[in-house]
Amino acid sequence: MKHDFRNGARKALAQARKELDSGDDARLKYAALELRFAIEAIAYDKAQSYQKELPPKEYATWQPRKLMQVLIEIDPNADKPSAISFGVEEEYGKPAKEMQFLGKEDPLTLANIKKHYDALGSYLHMPTLDQINKGIGTDNVKLRERCNTVITIITEVLESRVFNITIGNFAEVSCSRCNAKIRKRIPLGQSKTEANCFECGAPYVVTDIGNSQVEWTRKGEHVPCPNPNLQCKEKFFLFADQIKPGTKLRCDGCGMGFRLFIGIEEAVAAPAPAE
Repeated sequence: MKHDFRNGARKALAQARKELDSGDDARLKYAALELRFAIEAIAYDKAQSYQKELPPKEYATWQPRKLMQVLIEIDPNADKPSAISFGVEEEYGKPAKEMQFLGKEDPLTLANIKKHYDALGSYLHMPTLDQINKGIGTDNVKLRERCNTVITIITEVLESRVFNITIGNFAEVSCSRCNAKIRKRIPLGQSKTEANCFECGAPYVVTDIGNSQVEWTRKGEHVPCPNPNLQCKEKFFLFADQIKPGTKLRCDGCGMGFRLFIGIEEAVAAPAPAE
């Protein structure tokens, strides 16, 4: 179930305005805190739109900058302005001559997060002993200016008529290792991309082969059974993430179990020349 982070951002923004309007410099740090809450809420709201593409481990990510970087890896347009229009095609496959504009999204960009989120946070700590000795204190004029700048940015984001647009081309397949569904966005103009199963981590290469089709290829190597008696001719596939010391495997042909390791060939000294 999705959480209404966007409404949380609106509440934080309203509280930040209230703190600024008080005119009390002592309340500026509370305005900065509320604006950080608003930035976080907007980033989390955007992440919900990529829930099927976002690795579960990233659900615990609370830093907006790191989270937005992950989203941009998934979709390079995640923090780019976009607009939606619609129209009736007179001929299938050709854009309609008349389009009805629905709205434009002004998203919170990674650049804005980098510029303002940590800067606001720097005002939310007690000055260090070094800063006190150097006479460095809180510049309330600069803090108020930054808060007003961030308020303008967040207001534009929350006033977008449409938001969290995630239109794209997707491919799905069942993982050959654990049978879980894998869903991958296919980047425009990119012939190959990589994907990993969220359940077991199995890696794949997804190749655009044309005609709106893709080919999923397991990333790894076919290896022969290491039975020391060399009686088993079975070859089996190891995913790339399995090719590491300590991996336990069992041959489907002879049933032999083994563990991967990194071997070092022992150097043998050449015999001394006869005198």
